[in-house]
Amino acid sequence: MPDFRHSNTERLYDYWRSLADGNPPNYRLWDPIDIPQLMPFVTILELNEGDEFVHRFAGTGTCEFVGVELTGRMLKDFFSSPEEYAASEQDLRTILAAPCGRRSSYVVRSASGHECLAELLTLPLTSANGVPDRLVVQMTILETKGFGEATPVLSQNVEAEWIDLGFGVPSTHPVGLPVS
Repeated sequence: MPDFRHSNTERLYDYWRSLADGNPPNYRLWDPIDIPQLMPFVTILELNEGDEFVHRFAGTGTCEFVGVELTGRMLKDFFSSPEEYAASEQDLRTILAAPCGRRSSYVVRSASGHECLAELLTLPLTSANGVPDRLVVQMTILETKGFGEATPVLSQNVEAEWIDLGFGVPSTHPVGLPVS
């Protein structure tokens, strides 16, 4: 098991594993009623027909943190540059292709200016035909570091690692976001 820094991250991972049958679980098996205390900081991304990531679900805690409703919005719209999005998108596509998971820690700033250290867990889900095309992402705030400008920012990738879900992991290190 990966070395998670928070019990909520471990609980989400355990729930995901309970749905898996040797393959990433079908998205239809994901039931928010099973993990209601975790859902406020869960986001589900889908690779849509246009080959772009869209927020299919975004928990209230995540939306409040970033200061905007994310559900139905394109992921690329929330990056400050095409280069930042390309780096993140590369990891997300790798998670779907492998399939594997990713645990990462970031310094983030909320819409209200709270600067925090957050742990993110990203795991694949499959469509009805068994093809990984969705990602479940959980953000857990580990600590508040201070206050800054009241603008949401995912500013610094502190650490990132692939998680072997039984299919191996890529030989490359997760790209994540460039350290700014």
